[in-house]
Amino acid sequence: MQSLLIIGVDSYIGLNLKKFFVGKNWKVFGTTKKLDKVNKKNFFFNLEKPNFDFSNYKFDAAIVCASITSVEKCQQNPKKCEKINYLNTAKLIDYLTSKSIFTLFISSNLVFDGKKAFVSINEKPKPISKYGEFKYSVERHLKSKKYENCSILRLTKVAGHDSKLIKSLKIKLKKNK
Repeated sequence: MQSLLIIGVDSYIGLNLKKFFVGKNWKVFGTTKKLDKVNKKNFFFNLEKPNFDFSNYKFDAAIVCASITSVEKCQQNPKKCEKINYLNTAKLIDYLTSKSIFTLFISSNLVFDGKKAFVSINEKPKPISKYGEFKYSVERHLKSKKYENCSILRLTKVAGHDSKLIKSLKIKLKKNK
């Protein structure tokens, strides 16, 4: 049975990845900043002050979902968000790859300016927000390292029937708004 570490397991993407991989017979571990969620399979981890306490475990793969995802918060507090979303995320991925753990970094389509739909894989990123800049900075860092055991996945808005966005839209529809 392969083992997976999901950094930010209690995020929307992290929770859904956990459900998926558990269903595929992976041994799934996670990290959380919420002390009440810490247990044998969920390690405390805070990207603001990273401590690699989970280093005694052997993982086959890791998915990095944790970050400050609010574009607004990144604009309002760029120093803190740069530390979390770029500097410490890059350190974390460097650490994971040094342990021969295949690592998937969840990036964003916000590395582009949004002026062109369906950009090609060779399109040069042009972020216009701090959030996009930090994601692109991690991407550049990873590409400069030429890791063979690391990949980048750029996502757009992630929503499902149980996401906050869809739930709020359902409530508004019921109220005819």
